[in-house]
Amino acid sequence: MIKTYIKLQFDSNGARPSEVIHILKGISCSPIIGDFDFEKSLKQGESLFEALDSIHLALKGTGVQYSVTTRTIPDAESERKSKEKTASKRNEGNKTDDRILDSIEPGGSTALSLSRKLSLSRDEIDMALGHLLKEGTVTRKKKGRYHIYLKK
Repeated sequence: MIKTYIKLQFDSNGARPSEVIHILKGISCSPIIGDFDFEKSLKQGESLFEALDSIHLALKGTGVQYSVTTRTIPDAESERKSKEKTASKRNEGNKTDDRILDSIEPGGSTALSLSRKLSLSRDEIDMALGHLLKEGTVTRKKKGRYHIYLKK
């Protein structure tokens, strides 16, 4: 979402502040408190230049000087969905880690045997085993030409 913030400077020979507030509300600007006096969210399909032109035309002849700052604001809904997706992937990864941990034989298992047993790709197995090694849940030993993974 793109928002344009407007800072106003009134002139005592110009329009009254209440008139300016009414004018800006008429072009979908919202009064705010803080570093800026108003904000305008761009409507679907509205270009930044159209929004700036509408502000300029609305304030023309009021004697008000203004400055604008435009920012891209993360949409709360898309940000929430992104966080949920990340959490879901993390939980999925934990489930895979748990499945692998439960499937390691008492004498140890190879990544290939775990891949076949769980019907997971070698990449998924290798990534999960990396997590398990890093957190210290499993160890790896070389046995002949292969590495075997053992529960701690």
